[in-house]
Amino acid sequence: MKIAYLITDLYSMGGAHNITARKMNYLASLGHEVFLITEYQDDKEMFYLLSSSIQHFDLGIDFEQLHSIKSPLKRFLKKAELNRAYTRKLSELLSRLKLDICINVFFTFRAELLPKINDGSYKILELHSIKYASIHPLTGASSNLGTRLFNKFFRIPRYEAIPKKYDQFVCLTKASADEWNELDNISIIPNFCTLKTKEVSTLDEKRVLLLGRFSPEKNVAAILYIWALLEQKHKDWQLDIVGDGVEKAIIESKIKSLGLKQVQVKAPSSSVEQFYLNSSIVALTSQQESFGLVIIEAQTFAIPSIAYNCPCGPKSIISDNKDGFLIEMNDSKSFAQKLDLLMSNTSLRKEMGQNALIASKQYEIEEVMNKWLALFNSAPRREA
Repeated sequence: MKIAYLITDLYSMGGAHNITARKMNYLASLGHEVFLITEYQDDKEMFYLLSSSIQHFDLGIDFEQLHSIKSPLKRFLKKAELNRAYTRKLSELLSRLKLDICINVFFTFRAELLPKINDGSYKILELHSIKYASIHPLTGASSNLGTRLFNKFFRIPRYEAIPKKYDQFVCLTKASADEWNELDNISIIPNFCTLKTKEVSTLDEKRVLLLGRFSPEKNVAAILYIWALLEQKHKDWQLDIVGDGVEKAIIESKIKSLGLKQVQVKAPSSSVEQFYLNSSIVALTSQQESFGLVIIEAQTFAIPSIAYNCPCGPKSIISDNKDGFLIEMNDSKSFAQKLDLLMSNTSLRKEMGQNALIASKQYEIEEVMNKWLALFNSAPRREA
């Protein structure tokens, strides 16, 4: 079977990028002909290792340049130009490849372009975020009446129509799928754990781990205010924040302004196993998580997690009070209390860790990829 994944790039670190790379490698190991199509790799090195059998094609379309264009009219015209180039190059490539399956990894307005290409492939759109998140602040409050009306009557209906144009729309959780309950082409396939290990954490190391991209939706700075409530009580514990992104300077500045001494910001790595093995608790303060890959990775290492109950992922993975804690959004006091409990109570920490390890079995790669293969095998081959 000839299968292609369409993604913005694969030089960036991120859960969706990681999962996509591992899906491609798994399918290639089964003998499928797998292709990676990037919008703009810019000759940068792949962050995640790919099988040598996977063929890579880069469209060379840099949509990020739109953010630097201040004039709305000039930005509109440039975007139209880029969309035309994107559609033309992608259409030419798909016509040559003669794919069976083409999967669009990211759901943005550009996702409406792929279904317009009549190359005969079965087209699948993945959702790795909550509804509307990829075009935030689409539904946010605005003092501008014109903007609100434009969103309500044009942008939102246009956005909601995109999944209907695909043969299949795949969400990570039931909670996410329920936001699109009007669709009849929807499937639910969770992410799998990207790590395989024979070792688990002893949960004796006095370290709390937060791992993720430093971006607004990840709300990383929130953990610093929570940690500030606990640092003096737990002087032998350390908070490790692992990641990178646009808010790195903000996070480092907050650490200084709060006078925190037991916090370290560490660079990300494609080999994160040691971070988990050296940790006893995983924390997540995201404002939104379509899934929460870090949580199932923590479970694989028998580590309990504590997370804000944001839409939509954590509540689909964490069994509250059994293998971790779910905290109401932005309730930093309750978050600190539960974190304090896990830091103080070794037996509870280890009991929850064992429950987490048992829960992790449902997210093994073979279990999840069998669902993808079943979806692929159900797809009719359509001739162009």
